[in-house]
Amino acid sequence: MTPRAFSRDMKIRFSHCDPAGIVYFPTIYHYCHVAFEDAWRVALGTPYSELVARHRLGFPTVHVESDFVTPLRYGDVVTIRRSKHQIRLLHPANSSFFETLRRKLNWSGSNI
Repeated sequence: MTPRAFSRDMKIRFSHCDPAGIVYFPTIYHYCHVAFEDAWRVALGTPYSELVARHRLGFPTVHVESDFVTPLRYGDVVTIRRSKHQIRLLHPANSSFFETLRRKLNWSGSNI
């Protein structure tokens, strides 16, 4: 199964910038998490907030690495898109990620 393409444009707001007019670097991670939450809504039709609050399902970030090659400035638009690289998800040894997701959400295999 090939993952669906997903991207989200984010406009750089004045409040996201430091006094030099450049995006404060932790804000870029915030943009990535916003896109991550939006991707769940698109893929499952379920808001990420419901996965966390109602189904007690979360995806903690364990490691993040970045190379900042050019500054983002007020008024710029940045596109966050699904990486070509796979993300390794941790799950109990006796079940797959999707089995855990189905169990947490009370879904049968036909719903995913």
